Amino acid sequence: MAALRKILMVFGILLVVLPGLSAQNLRSMSFNGATGLYIVPTGNIGWEKSAGLDLGYHGILNRNSNHLFKINLSLFSFTEVNLAFDLQNNNYYDAQNDDLIIGTKIKIPSFNRDTTIGIGGNLQMLNMGEERFANRNFNRAVGGYYTAGQIYGAVTYRSTFFGSRAETSIAVGKTFYRGMDSSIDFGMGFDLLLLPQYLDRFVHIIIDFSNFSYSDSPNPRISANRGILNTGVRIDLSAIPPLKNIKLTIDALMTDGFDEGRSFSVGAVFGLPL
Repeated sequence: MAALRKILMVFGILLVVLPGLSAQNLRSMSFNGATGLYIVPTGNIGWEKSAGLDLGYHGILNRNSNHLFKINLSLFSFTEVNLAFDLQNNNYYDAQNDDLIIGTKIKIPSFNRDTTIGIGGNLQMLNMGEERFANRNFNRAVGGYYTAGQIYGAVTYRSTFFGSRAETSIAVGKTFYRGMDSSIDFGMGFDLLLLPQYLDRFVHIIIDFSNFSYSDSPNPRISANRGILNTGVRIDLSAIPPLKNIKLTIDALMTDGFDEGRSFSVGAVFGLPL
Protein backbone atom coordinates (compact mmCIF):
# COMPACT_ATOMS: atom_id res chain seq x y z
CA MET A 1 0.00 0.00 0.00
CA ALA A 2 2.90 2.36 0.70
CA ALA A 3 4.21 1.85 -2.84
CA LEU A 4 0.75 2.48 -4.26
CA ARG A 5 0.37 5.73 -2.31
CA LYS A 6 3.78 6.84 -3.59
CA ILE A 7 2.78 6.20 -7.21
CA LEU A 8 -0.53 8.03 -6.81
CA MET A 9 1.32 11.00 -5.33
CA VAL A 10 3.67 11.03 -8.35
CA PHE A 11 0.65 10.99 -10.69
CA GLY A 12 -0.84 13.93 -8.82
CA ILE A 13 2.37 15.95 -9.09
CA LEU A 14 2.61 15.27 -12.82
CA LEU A 15 -0.93 16.46 -13.32
CA VAL A 16 -0.12 19.69 -11.50
CA VAL A 17 3.07 20.47 -13.41
CA LEU A 18 1.65 19.62 -16.84
CA PRO A 19 -1.35 21.95 -17.07
CA GLY A 20 -1.38 21.87 -20.87
CA LEU A 21 -2.52 18.24 -21.02
CA SER A 22 -6.02 17.23 -22.04
CA ALA A 23 -7.91 14.02 -22.69
CA GLN A 24 -8.02 12.11 -25.94
CA ASN A 25 -9.69 8.82 -26.64
CA LEU A 26 -6.71 6.98 -28.15
CA ARG A 27 -7.20 3.23 -28.64
CA SER A 28 -3.85 1.53 -29.12
CA MET A 29 -2.41 -1.80 -27.93
CA SER A 30 -0.94 -2.83 -24.63
CA PHE A 31 2.01 -5.24 -24.53
CA ASN A 32 -0.18 -8.36 -24.59
CA GLY A 33 -2.38 -7.18 -27.47
CA ALA A 34 -5.44 -5.97 -25.55
CA THR A 35 -6.51 -2.38 -26.17
CA GLY A 36 -4.90 -0.38 -23.39
CA LEU A 37 -1.98 1.60 -22.08
CA TYR A 38 1.33 -0.27 -21.72
CA ILE A 39 0.33 -2.92 -19.17
CA VAL A 40 -3.06 -1.72 -17.90
CA PRO A 41 -6.05 -2.58 -20.15
CA THR A 42 -8.64 0.12 -20.71
CA GLY A 43 -12.42 -0.10 -20.90
CA ASN A 44 -12.20 0.54 -24.65
CA ILE A 45 -11.93 -1.85 -27.55
CA GLY A 46 -9.81 -1.16 -30.60
CA TRP A 47 -12.57 -0.07 -33.00
CA GLU A 48 -16.03 0.94 -31.80
CA LYS A 49 -17.68 2.39 -34.94
CA SER A 50 -16.80 -0.53 -37.21
CA ALA A 51 -14.94 -3.79 -37.24
CA GLY A 52 -11.19 -3.30 -37.35
CA LEU A 53 -7.87 -5.11 -37.46
CA ASP A 54 -4.74 -3.95 -35.60
CA LEU A 55 -1.20 -5.29 -35.96
CA GLY A 56 1.40 -4.38 -33.34
CA TYR A 57 4.95 -4.89 -32.17
CA HIS A 58 6.82 -3.97 -28.99
CA GLY A 59 10.46 -4.69 -28.31
CA ILE A 60 11.82 -4.62 -24.75
CA LEU A 61 15.49 -3.74 -24.88
CA ASN A 62 17.91 -4.90 -22.17
CA ARG A 63 20.28 -7.81 -21.63
CA ASN A 64 17.29 -10.15 -21.90
CA SER A 65 15.64 -8.45 -24.88
CA ASN A 66 12.44 -9.86 -26.31
CA HIS A 67 9.96 -9.18 -29.10
CA LEU A 68 6.17 -9.03 -28.79
CA PHE A 69 4.18 -9.53 -32.00
CA LYS A 70 0.45 -8.89 -31.67
CA ILE A 71 -2.84 -8.93 -33.53
CA ASN A 72 -6.20 -7.54 -32.39
CA LEU A 73 -9.55 -7.98 -34.14
CA SER A 74 -12.52 -5.79 -33.14
CA LEU A 75 -16.00 -7.07 -34.00
CA PHE A 76 -19.62 -5.94 -33.60
CA SER A 77 -18.56 -2.57 -32.08
CA PHE A 78 -18.38 -4.08 -28.59
CA THR A 79 -15.89 -6.95 -28.53
CA GLU A 80 -12.31 -7.74 -29.46
CA VAL A 81 -10.06 -10.79 -29.57
CA ASN A 82 -6.30 -10.54 -29.42
CA LEU A 83 -3.24 -12.73 -29.72
CA ALA A 84 0.37 -12.00 -28.76
CA PHE A 85 3.53 -14.03 -29.28
CA ASP A 86 6.34 -13.17 -26.86
CA LEU A 87 9.68 -14.24 -28.32
CA GLN A 88 12.23 -14.08 -25.49
CA ASN A 89 15.78 -14.71 -26.63
CA ASN A 90 16.82 -16.18 -23.29
CA ASN A 91 16.17 -15.82 -19.60
CA TYR A 92 18.11 -16.07 -16.35
CA TYR A 93 18.16 -19.86 -16.64
CA ASP A 94 19.26 -19.97 -20.28
CA ALA A 95 15.94 -21.56 -21.12
CA GLN A 96 13.70 -21.24 -24.15
CA ASN A 97 10.93 -18.93 -22.98
CA ASP A 98 8.52 -18.23 -25.84
CA ASP A 99 4.98 -17.40 -24.72
CA LEU A 100 1.59 -17.29 -26.43
CA ILE A 101 -1.19 -15.08 -25.02
CA ILE A 102 -4.80 -15.26 -26.27
CA GLY A 103 -7.31 -12.76 -24.93
CA THR A 104 -10.72 -11.21 -25.38
CA LYS A 105 -12.57 -8.15 -24.08
CA ILE A 106 -16.21 -7.10 -24.17
CA LYS A 107 -17.32 -3.50 -23.81
CA ILE A 108 -20.50 -3.27 -21.75
CA PRO A 109 -23.04 -0.43 -21.97
CA SER A 110 -22.45 2.68 -19.88
CA PHE A 111 -24.96 5.44 -19.16
CA ASN A 112 -22.17 8.04 -19.08
CA ARG A 113 -20.68 8.91 -22.46
CA ASP A 114 -17.38 9.86 -20.77
CA THR A 115 -17.03 6.41 -19.19
CA THR A 116 -16.34 3.06 -20.84
CA ILE A 117 -16.36 -0.30 -19.08
CA GLY A 118 -14.83 -3.53 -20.31
CA ILE A 119 -14.55 -7.06 -18.96
CA GLY A 120 -11.93 -9.39 -20.33
CA GLY A 121 -9.49 -12.16 -19.81
CA ASN A 122 -6.64 -14.08 -21.35
CA LEU A 123 -5.05 -17.52 -21.51
CA GLN A 124 -1.26 -17.62 -21.28
CA MET A 125 0.81 -20.57 -22.54
CA LEU A 126 4.20 -19.86 -21.02
CA ASN A 127 7.78 -21.12 -21.55
CA MET A 128 6.74 -23.14 -24.58
CA GLY A 129 9.40 -25.60 -25.71
CA GLU A 130 11.17 -25.64 -22.35
CA GLU A 131 11.25 -29.22 -21.07
CA ARG A 132 13.95 -29.14 -18.38
CA PHE A 133 11.45 -28.81 -15.54
CA ALA A 134 8.33 -30.13 -17.22
CA ASN A 135 8.37 -33.54 -15.51
CA ARG A 136 9.46 -32.33 -12.07
CA ASN A 137 7.53 -30.78 -9.23
CA PHE A 138 6.05 -27.52 -10.47
CA ASN A 139 8.17 -24.47 -9.73
CA ARG A 140 7.17 -21.45 -11.73
CA ALA A 141 10.18 -19.51 -10.41
CA VAL A 142 12.73 -21.61 -12.31
CA GLY A 143 11.02 -22.28 -15.62
CA GLY A 144 9.19 -25.10 -17.33
CA TYR A 145 6.09 -24.96 -19.47
CA TYR A 146 2.89 -24.00 -17.66
CA THR A 147 -0.36 -22.17 -18.29
CA ALA A 148 -1.89 -19.18 -16.53
CA GLY A 149 -5.04 -17.15 -16.99
CA GLN A 150 -6.24 -13.70 -16.06
CA ILE A 151 -9.69 -12.16 -15.72
CA TYR A 152 -10.25 -8.43 -15.20
CA GLY A 153 -12.65 -5.55 -15.30
CA ALA A 154 -11.49 -2.16 -16.59
CA VAL A 155 -13.05 1.30 -16.36
CA THR A 156 -11.86 4.28 -18.39
CA TYR A 157 -13.21 7.75 -17.75
CA ARG A 158 -12.48 11.37 -18.54
CA SER A 159 -11.94 13.64 -15.58
CA THR A 160 -10.27 16.87 -14.51
CA PHE A 161 -7.32 17.07 -12.11
CA PHE A 162 -6.12 20.51 -10.99
CA GLY A 163 -7.53 22.09 -14.15
CA SER A 164 -6.06 19.44 -16.50
CA ARG A 165 -8.05 16.90 -18.45
CA ALA A 166 -6.99 13.25 -18.35
CA GLU A 167 -8.31 9.91 -19.49
CA THR A 168 -7.90 7.64 -16.48
CA SER A 169 -8.08 3.84 -16.55
CA ILE A 170 -8.40 1.47 -13.59
CA ALA A 171 -8.26 -2.32 -13.88
CA VAL A 172 -8.94 -4.93 -11.19
CA GLY A 173 -8.67 -8.67 -11.71
CA LYS A 174 -7.03 -11.94 -10.81
CA THR A 175 -4.30 -14.12 -12.34
CA PHE A 176 -4.69 -17.89 -11.97
CA TYR A 177 -1.88 -20.45 -12.07
CA ARG A 178 -1.02 -23.64 -10.24
CA GLY A 179 -0.11 -22.92 -6.63
CA MET A 180 -1.33 -19.33 -6.97
CA ASP A 181 -1.34 -16.89 -4.08
CA SER A 182 -4.23 -14.69 -2.94
CA SER A 183 -3.04 -11.44 -4.58
CA ILE A 184 -5.51 -9.30 -6.49
CA ASP A 185 -4.40 -7.65 -9.74
CA PHE A 186 -4.65 -3.86 -9.64
CA GLY A 187 -3.56 -1.32 -12.23
CA MET A 188 -4.08 2.39 -12.83
CA GLY A 189 -2.92 4.69 -15.60
CA PHE A 190 -3.33 7.97 -17.45
CA ASP A 191 -3.39 9.03 -21.09
CA LEU A 192 -2.74 12.77 -21.48
CA LEU A 193 -2.02 15.06 -24.41
CA LEU A 194 1.29 16.90 -24.26
CA LEU A 195 1.09 20.63 -25.04
CA PRO A 196 -1.85 20.38 -27.48
CA GLN A 197 -1.67 24.12 -28.22
CA TYR A 198 1.74 23.48 -29.82
CA LEU A 199 1.76 19.77 -30.71
CA ASP A 200 -1.91 19.42 -31.65
CA ARG A 201 -3.07 15.85 -30.86
CA PHE A 202 0.13 14.07 -31.86
CA VAL A 203 1.99 13.38 -28.62
CA HIS A 204 0.46 11.57 -25.65
CA ILE A 205 2.03 11.02 -22.26
CA ILE A 206 1.22 7.51 -21.01
CA ILE A 207 1.76 6.55 -17.37
CA ASP A 208 0.65 3.27 -15.87
CA PHE A 209 1.30 1.41 -12.64
CA SER A 210 0.30 -2.16 -11.80
CA ASN A 211 1.16 -5.06 -9.55
CA PHE A 212 0.89 -7.42 -12.56
CA SER A 213 2.77 -7.54 -15.84
CA TYR A 214 1.69 -8.24 -19.41
CA SER A 215 1.90 -11.97 -18.65
CA ASP A 216 2.81 -14.20 -15.71
CA SER A 217 6.22 -14.85 -17.34
CA PRO A 218 7.33 -11.47 -18.70
CA ASN A 219 10.76 -10.35 -19.81
CA PRO A 220 13.00 -11.43 -16.90
CA ARG A 221 14.06 -7.85 -16.23
CA ILE A 222 10.40 -6.91 -15.62
CA SER A 223 9.10 -8.42 -12.42
CA ALA A 224 5.64 -9.96 -12.30
CA ASN A 225 5.72 -9.90 -8.49
CA ARG A 226 6.08 -6.23 -7.52
CA GLY A 227 4.75 -2.84 -8.52
CA ILE A 228 5.65 -1.92 -12.09
CA LEU A 229 5.76 1.69 -13.31
CA ASN A 230 5.90 2.35 -17.06
CA THR A 231 6.00 5.80 -18.58
CA GLY A 232 6.70 7.25 -21.99
CA VAL A 233 5.20 8.85 -25.07
CA ARG A 234 2.73 7.56 -27.60
CA ILE A 235 2.82 9.42 -30.92
CA ASP A 236 -0.48 9.35 -32.78
CA LEU A 237 0.22 9.75 -36.49
CA SER A 238 -3.49 9.24 -37.17
CA ALA A 239 -3.90 12.87 -36.07
CA ILE A 240 -2.49 13.83 -39.49
CA PRO A 241 -5.62 14.56 -41.59
CA PRO A 242 -4.73 12.25 -44.54
CA LEU A 243 -4.28 9.37 -42.06
CA LYS A 244 -7.41 10.01 -40.00
CA ASN A 245 -9.18 6.83 -41.17
CA ILE A 246 -6.43 4.47 -40.08
CA LYS A 247 -4.61 3.79 -36.82
CA LEU A 248 -0.88 4.42 -36.62
CA THR A 249 0.83 4.92 -33.27
CA ILE A 250 4.46 4.77 -32.12
CA ASP A 251 5.54 4.11 -28.52
CA ALA A 252 8.80 4.95 -26.76
CA LEU A 253 8.88 4.24 -23.03
CA MET A 254 10.77 3.21 -19.94
CA THR A 255 9.53 0.01 -18.30
CA ASP A 256 9.68 -0.91 -14.60
CA GLY A 257 10.99 2.58 -13.91
CA PHE A 258 11.30 2.38 -10.10
CA ASP A 259 13.38 -0.80 -10.01
CA GLU A 260 16.83 -2.04 -10.95
CA GLY A 261 15.31 -4.02 -13.82
CA ARG A 262 14.24 -0.88 -15.71
CA SER A 263 14.61 -1.08 -19.46
CA PHE A 264 13.55 0.66 -22.66
CA SER A 265 10.82 -0.30 -25.08
CA VAL A 266 9.79 0.82 -28.54
CA GLY A 267 6.75 -0.26 -30.47
CA ALA A 268 4.20 0.55 -33.12
CA VAL A 269 0.59 -0.30 -33.96
CA PHE A 270 -1.04 -0.15 -37.38
CA GLY A 271 -4.76 -0.66 -37.83
CA LEU A 272 -7.45 -0.52 -40.49
CA PRO A 273 -11.25 -0.51 -40.29
CA LEU A 274 -12.93 -3.51 -41.93
